[in-house]
Amino acid sequence: MHLVRYDVERVRVAVYGGTFNPVHSGHITLATTLLSRGVADQVVFMPNRAPEWKTTVNEVGGPADQLASFEDRAAMLDIALKGMGPNMILSTLESSLPQPSYTLQTLDALSHQWLNCEFAWVIGYDELAQLHKWDPDPIRLVRSYNFISYPRAGYPVDLLELNKHWPGWLCRKLLDGVLFDIPNIGISSSKVRALIAEGSYQPANMNLPNGVLDYIQHNHLYGATNEG
Repeated sequence: MHLVRYDVERVRVAVYGGTFNPVHSGHITLATTLLSRGVADQVVFMPNRAPEWKTTVNEVGGPADQLASFEDRAAMLDIALKGMGPNMILSTLESSLPQPSYTLQTLDALSHQWLNCEFAWVIGYDELAQLHKWDPDPIRLVRSYNFISYPRAGYPVDLLELNKHWPGWLCRKLLDGVLFDIPNIGISSSKVRALIAEGSYQPANMNLPNGVLDYIQHNHLYGATNEG
């Protein structure tokens, strides 16, 4: 990862973590929105290792439920970000961190590497509602770092619930990062995987960045073949 370093002002870096299984156009649209609205100077895409809640999926699920390898998910992100400019970056940092991987340790590691950057973790409204349960130390996590929250269908921001779980100043800090004025992006990786598993993977209905569908077909991910 190569972050642009400035001598005077701190760089506002939005860290967009997730499985990206696979990356789709909604992920890219959200990142470009953060940049165009001036919410962040750079967006770092941070694919995670197999999260704990995904470890048994491949044992019980079909092709549509499969979690692609870290290497494949990172490769698809690399393809998606080509030509997007220097302010949209792929980082594979989490592949080298101790497991299980926590957001707090990821941000700590980034902060130690890039002292002139101010980091904000990007989450959906659904994750914001559960943030108080994040291990290992949600209070230090929110005290030390910023959060940018974006709309997710069916998950409105519940101010009363936030106030129940966070001290007043931390609640205000979280609310400062809530984006109320951007549309919900109705694309999900699970829907993309389902279309692929059904054999319905045509470029017109996949909502995938250029080159990603070719990679999926070539590597037979999510039940895909080369006959799409």
